[in-house]
Amino acid sequence: MITNVLKMVISVILFIFICAPAFGKTGDKCHGEGRGQTCEEGEFCREGFCTRVYLRPPGCKEFDDCPNDFHCYNKKCIAYITDEDRKILAEGRMKLKKKMEVEEKRRRH
Repeated sequence: MITNVLKMVISVILFIFICAPAFGKTGDKCHGEGRGQTCEEGEFCREGFCTRVYLRPPGCKEFDDCPNDFHCYNKKCIAYITDEDRKILAEGRMKLKKKMEVEEKRRRH
């Protein structure tokens, strides 16, 4: 019985030492970019080494959390349409409408 326990302990220790290099830790060498398979949770492969990253939670709490021209609304960064944007969209719709009318007239004749 003791030999079985000893064999199991040795097997677990060997397993840990054999598998440990497959899981990266901060400062360990890695391949590629991003998390991949070689770095741990919260680490990304940068310039060949696993690097700890501190990601911000998704969404926003204040306007300062959003890029320029965006506002924080309901924990999401949104951009409000401006009067200039409305004008451009209206002009585009009118051009499309005229083009469709010309196309319709062409089909009828």
